[in-house]
Amino acid sequence: MKKILFLCVCAFVALAASAQEVGDKEIGGHISSLSGDLKKFGIGAKFQYQVTEPIRLEVAGTYYFGKKEELVKSAYTLEVNGHYLFPVSEKVTLYPLAGIGVIGGGKPDLKAIVEGKAKGLNISGDYLDEWMDKYMDILEEDMEDMGMEDFWDEYGAKEKWLDGTKIGINLGGGIDYKLNETVTIGAQLKKMFFGDGYSPIAISAGITCKF
Repeated sequence: MKKILFLCVCAFVALAASAQEVGDKEIGGHISSLSGDLKKFGIGAKFQYQVTEPIRLEVAGTYYFGKKEELVKSAYTLEVNGHYLFPVSEKVTLYPLAGIGVIGGGKPDLKAIVEGKAKGLNISGDYLDEWMDKYMDILEEDMEDMGMEDFWDEYGAKEKWLDGTKIGINLGGGIDYKLNETVTIGAQLKKMFFGDGYSPIAISAGITCKF
């Protein structure tokens, strides 16, 4: 019994020693994959601050790249999340997270829409450039007059629509692995609820350095 108690005390001391200290600051970067209608790959940066021994605040931003064939070429997210840390060993820490986020995207690529329309109508040759210029003017007027949602319904795929910026909440969790006293690597999974039926899942992996 005394041996078991002694081992429990040693384990508790080891975990306490490995816990983050209040006021610790870390900065780092990550790669991320965004699921859902806007399937994209991105890179980002983050800053972490230890508010209390179990609670850590993270501010992160991610830029998601677009593909050539997509109507919306890129997107970005800005987030503020809280982590509740559960050290499970001297090097490994698990945490649930909750916070708020903003997602935004670039304007639709009108040239891609025009080129797709011209291809569908088999328009080519000398008349192509003139036709594209005229159709581009029509699209610009419609985008301004119709609003983005109606514009996507008319000209693009509804699932690729991203109307300006949206604010939502984040729920998820992650794991950290301490390589040494300064450097930590980790992975994170979260669901982002932005409303209008748009709730992507973001999976990321990154590295942070204490300073």
